[in-house]
Amino acid sequence: MLESETSTKKWFVPRSSSTGAMHWFLQRITGVLLILLVGIHMLVVHFIPMGFAFAEQFGVASYQATYERLAGGWFFAIDWTLLVVALYHGLNGVRTVILDFSFGPKLNFLVSIILALVGIVAIIYGSWILMVVLDNPV
Repeated sequence: MLESETSTKKWFVPRSSSTGAMHWFLQRITGVLLILLVGIHMLVVHFIPMGFAFAEQFGVASYQATYERLAGGWFFAIDWTLLVVALYHGLNGVRTVILDFSFGPKLNFLVSIILALVGIVAIIYGSWILMVVLDNPV
C-alpha cells in the first residue's frame, strides 16, 4: 500500500485522534441539525401560537405559552436537543480555533477538557432551566 493511501484512509477513521476527523464530521452534522432545529423552534414559537386563547390573552412569547409548549413533551425534546447541539457546535468551533494555534499536545488536551467541562455545566444549567419552567405552571 502506498504512503498516501494509508494517510488518506487514516484521515477518514473517526478514532484517529491525530486528525480530529470525528470532531470535523460532528461539526458538519450539528451545523445541519442547527438549521433544522432553529427553523422548527422559530416556526413554533413565532408563527404557530398555542391556541388562539393564549395568543390573544398572553401573546405568543408569554410564560404561560412557553409552559404549554414545553409541557407537550415534543417541544421540550426539541429545545433540549437544540441546547445540546448548539453547545457542542459552538464549543467545538472554539476548540478548533484554539487548537489551530498548536500550543502542544498537553495544552491542547487541557483546552479540550476545559471546554468539555464548560459544555457539561451549561447543559446541566440549561436542562435545569427547562425543568424549572415545567415545574412551575402559572
